[in-house]
Amino acid sequence: MSDSSIRAEQAGCTHERQPDYGSGGLTAKEWTQLADSGATTYMVGEPAHWTGVFADRSAAEALADEHGGTFIEWTGRTGHIVTTADCDLELEA
Repeated sequence: MSDSSIRAEQAGCTHERQPDYGSGGLTAKEWTQLADSGATTYMVGEPAHWTGVFADRSAAEALADEHGGTFIEWTGRTGHIVTTADCDLELEA
């Protein structure tokens, strides 16, 4: 996460792409500062292709429900996968 750009190579061409941290989400710099301080943050999506990065759990859960029902809850730089309540209900059915 320290590098806020992603290098992508497709069909012989190279271009820089900024990750999408979601509307109302954190920037890479904000996440890094929070992670370094040990704060709890949330990421939705796949590593290097995050859909949203948040300091607010409810915002992460809302976005996660639209993208498979899982997200990463980070405490500092240690993270674990969490499922949303809607995802849990679907798994129980």
